[in-house]
Amino acid sequence: VQAQFKTLGCRMKKAGSCWNCNYGVSDKCLITPQQYIKAFKRGLENVDGDVLVLESLGSITDSKEFDDNVFKEIIRTSIENEKFKHILIETHLSQISEEIVQYIAKINNGRKQIGFEIGIEDMNPENRKLINKIGVQNNKLTEVYNMLQKYGVSLGINLIYGFPFMNEQERIE
Repeated sequence: VQAQFKTLGCRMKKAGSCWNCNYGVSDKCLITPQQYIKAFKRGLENVDGDVLVLESLGSITDSKEFDDNVFKEIIRTSIENEKFKHILIETHLSQISEEIVQYIAKINNGRKQIGFEIGIEDMNPENRKLINKIGVQNNKLTEVYNMLQKYGVSLGINLIYGFPFMNEQERIE
């Protein structure tokens, strides 16, 4: 089950440093925190599945895009919902703070498998600069991975295979 929350979009795209998210972004997002929470709880009643993916139009854990208190209520509700065995949180690598991971680990208390999902697109930092300029270095990826492991939280990485500027051997490598 994929729950996507409409927002004004990822601030990284607005800054010109990423183009992968923000599908359907509008100039105004007038949804109140209570509307998000109410709609989410109502929506959970009508779905079946054992994996829940939480995402916004950019980074759901970015407090400038999605209210921290709303996110905390959404994750708490998700963990308490008996349908889901796995909860995945899609966000940007730079928006995974130890504070939010500690909060999630504490309220989860080992009940569910929790993971973050990030779009790195390519493990070569030079290629990342060419495709979406996010500028995230591999040492930051390692740092976040190690922090998540400390709390028993997994990390899924989305990669793209086959950029237009690469030949077949470069794609395989």
